[in-house]
Amino acid sequence: MGRSELLDRLHQTLRSHGRAVLTGAPGAGRSAVLDAVAATAESRGETVLRLAPAERDRTVAGAAATALLAAIPTAALAPLPGMSFRAGPGSLPALGASPAL
Repeated sequence: MGRSELLDRLHQTLRSHGRAVLTGAPGAGRSAVLDAVAATAESRGETVLRLAPAERDRTVAGAAATALLAAIPTAALAPLPGMSFRAGPGSLPALGASPAL
């Protein structure tokens, strides 16, 4: 499959499902494809969040979710009145911890 066809399929999948998984061998060009898809979405005014966990965080439960939540621009949350968002240390419960009552 050529790059243009791949980009078309990704855009179609994102429009119909809201998410896509892109896999490939190291050096196959995944980052370039993601850059192109992100640029197209951003040009339409869409919020694009990207996550590349540090090697040391890949085994830490919740690290990726916390980083992703922290990356959400405040303006993207404004249309959600009455909602409270918090990301960072302590935003996710530690493994085995009881929720605070």
